[in-house]
Amino acid sequence: RMYSEAPTEAAKARILSLSTPGAQAHWSAIPAFYHFSLPSGPATVALNLQLGLPQPSLRGVRTCVCGATIDPLGYHYLVCARRGWVITQHDGVRDTVAAMLKTVYDPGSVKVEPR
Repeated sequence: RMYSEAPTEAAKARILSLSTPGAQAHWSAIPAFYHFSLPSGPATVALNLQLGLPQPSLRGVRTCVCGATIDPLGYHYLVCARRGWVITQHDGVRDTVAAMLKTVYDPGSVKVEPR
């Protein structure tokens, strides 16, 4: 019933993905190490994305730095090429690889190119 009454295709996709067996298992998993645990801020964002709830941190935010209108659920930030999750993940990988290279090579020879 919830699926058929979902207002958008994105809401239908969210409901369908949450209804599969084991879809919520990560919320009850005990982290093997402390640094694998999810801090409360990102946990709130993840939970709100899963439940289709507005992101409290986006209250009052109307426009992204890229010029796009911000939706209250925060979906834009998952795909934004200027400030979104993809860019954050890219920068994290870039910085990790640079740190690894600095342990092997002369740190002064490893340059991180700004975006």
